[in-house]
Amino acid sequence: MLARFRLPSPVRTALDAVRPPRPFNEATYLARVEAYRGRPLRLHEEDLPLDVCGMWRLNGGVDHIHVPRGAVGAQRWQIIGHEVGHMLMAKPGRNLGHGLHDEDRNDLARLLPDLDPERLAMYRLRTKYDEEEERMAELYGTYAVAGVEPDEPGIGRIGRIRQAMDGL
Repeated sequence: MLARFRLPSPVRTALDAVRPPRPFNEATYLARVEAYRGRPLRLHEEDLPLDVCGMWRLNGGVDHIHVPRGAVGAQRWQIIGHEVGHMLMAKPGRNLGHGLHDEDRNDLARLLPDLDPERLAMYRLRTKYDEEEERMAELYGTYAVAGVEPDEPGIGRIGRIRQAMDGL
């Protein structure tokens, strides 16, 4: 039997700040995020590098979420939810530039040609969930789109996600 799972407080706070619609509706959800953040949000479908599932950036007072072309349904919503999790739980002043490899810089320059190359060091492509920030964004994204109340025991895939995340 699966033990009760309590969401970490940053995830709970973010879910309370922007209540995902039930059933999940992408347009309604993004409108709620825009209203909460007080700025426009633009969604871009692009051919991302194979190891990049999504990306969020803030540029000129506009939030941009980049998702892979061809991502649909729950996969697309999870990516969007994950990136919104970063928006809602971002730590002010955090420098994301350490560990950025030349290959990552090249990918970012291709994806963001309008961005000054000096600013590319502010971004970091993450492909692993070994950082707390990534785990929190993943939890937020999962609960934002899954339609499951987080304080109830889960079953199936959500239960397995809970168990995996609880063990980290």
